[in-house]
Amino acid sequence: MRTITYIVIIIPCLLLNSSFQQNGNDTELIPYQEITIGCLNRWQGVYGENVIQNQSEYNELLKHRSPHPNCISYRLPEIDFSKHTLIGYVFSIGITPPPGKYSQQIIKKYNTYIIEINLNIEKTGLFPYHISKWFLIPKVEDDSTIIFNMTIGND
Repeated sequence: MRTITYIVIIIPCLLLNSSFQQNGNDTELIPYQEITIGCLNRWQGVYGENVIQNQSEYNELLKHRSPHPNCISYRLPEIDFSKHTLIGYVFSIGITPPPGKYSQQIIKKYNTYIIEINLNIEKTGLFPYHISKWFLIPKVEDDSTIIFNMTIGND
């Protein structure tokens, strides 16, 4: 009986200690998986920042399908929205050629997700360069805030 008593006391203490350690660091780097979503008309409905939480919202993307003949039968990649949230951003910037360096990271601080996008351009030009990025992250809670933070600079 003595062994069981010690185990019953030690296990709750270990669990309590691990929860304090997790809360001690208020930021977390969130893993993501970049996916390709093609055949979208960049100028209709998807331009800007996108947060998609369910299949119904995801299917709405097809309303903005490109009229190109190769896109008529395009199907969106399968996503399990019980496990993932789809984040996307679509924008244009007046540069030619494409950016020299590009990076992104997702940071969670408390209940806020910050999408950090860093774009270093080598030179500007007259013609727009279109950037369309989509990625899956672990399911975001309904009461979370998502902030897109883009930095554009020159090297």
